[in-house]
Amino acid sequence: MGTAFDNIRSFATRTTKRALGKPGGGIVGAFVVFALACCSYLLNVSNLSRVRNVAAVAVVEVETRSNDGHVRSRGASTPPLFQYRADNVAVTTVARNNDHDVTSRRRNDVLDFFIIGFPKCGTTTLLYSFKTHNETVIMPREYCQINVGGSDEDAVGDLAAALDNLSTSRNVKRGIKCPNSVRFVKGINRINKKSFDTRLIIGVRNPILFFQSYYNYRISEMYNKNKIVKVPPPETLIGSRSWKHVSTDLARFELSLMQLGKVSLSTRDLKRMASKKLEVAPTPFKVFIYSVEQLDDDNEKRAERFRAEMQDFLGLIDPIPPFSHENINRNTKHTEHMNICDERYGDLRKLLSSQGNVTQRWIREKFIESKDVFVGGQTYFNQLIQKWGDDPCQASRET
Repeated sequence: MGTAFDNIRSFATRTTKRALGKPGGGIVGAFVVFALACCSYLLNVSNLSRVRNVAAVAVVEVETRSNDGHVRSRGASTPPLFQYRADNVAVTTVARNNDHDVTSRRRNDVLDFFIIGFPKCGTTTLLYSFKTHNETVIMPREYCQINVGGSDEDAVGDLAAALDNLSTSRNVKRGIKCPNSVRFVKGINRINKKSFDTRLIIGVRNPILFFQSYYNYRISEMYNKNKIVKVPPPETLIGSRSWKHVSTDLARFELSLMQLGKVSLSTRDLKRMASKKLEVAPTPFKVFIYSVEQLDDDNEKRAERFRAEMQDFLGLIDPIPPFSHENINRNTKHTEHMNICDERYGDLRKLLSSQGNVTQRWIREKFIESKDVFVGGQTYFNQLIQKWGDDPCQASRET
């Protein structure tokens, strides 16, 4: 396929150069560029940006010459020359000036970033931050429809329509948040078929505190929606036994992260995944991982560096401002809420800390070693997750 494309490009370039030296050459050159775009579409070239760039440069050359072959003023802007269709999405290319500054209406199915997890790990804080940044737009609430029901085509089509309601500007990064997508990767697989470079953002936290926060959140959610049910005791949610996805298995972050296919897995890893009905679904998308404490770091210089690294990962020009605190359930207490530091949960904490030690070692020694994985403030990140083998309740009692 690449050879066919290169042959067409070479022919178009030679023909255009010859045409530019003759009367009427501008028209001939424009026709050749148009033919290039049509052939590229028929050949189903997957790298549309490559087609777009080749065509755009040719358009500039044609449009800066008159019919007698003389160069016109390169400073003058020119109108749209042609329009072609790729993957059923119209793209208009415009040549503007001598530096080949070419703009085009973005594909309407492009998702720039996806906050995929984990629940109760600062994902809402990021949502509010990206709502207010001048270079990003994000769905105002969780968008998890991409994970469920219907055909892949319908799910992606619905997402594309929702994204267009946010913005169609090429200068704005568009994103969604669904913090269970790191566990249920159907949505990532669907997006993988359409977007070229979606950036994934993943937050983690101490598994003991994660379990407590997620369990209490589900209870608050139950009351907020006025759908009261009998709540299972936390110490019964062991292994695959879950309530509204709350379980000790979900706190084994490595099981979810393995699905992304970023590192080689042992036979033992694959067997563990199969026993949990998980499977490897490799994605080319880059991943940014952080620990929730980094969003509220008192060390201002370290916090600023962390935000700068996230800014660079997303390709933003303006800095990300300090994060605000967003938690609507913080001051709402219900009788079913748990305090995981209570004595009755000692065995539960012991299990979670044992699992946590395995998890943090896998993340440090394998996951973040992948070329596709970026860590915000890696030194501090490692310091934080290395404590997952310890009981934070015991540490708080000692202080």
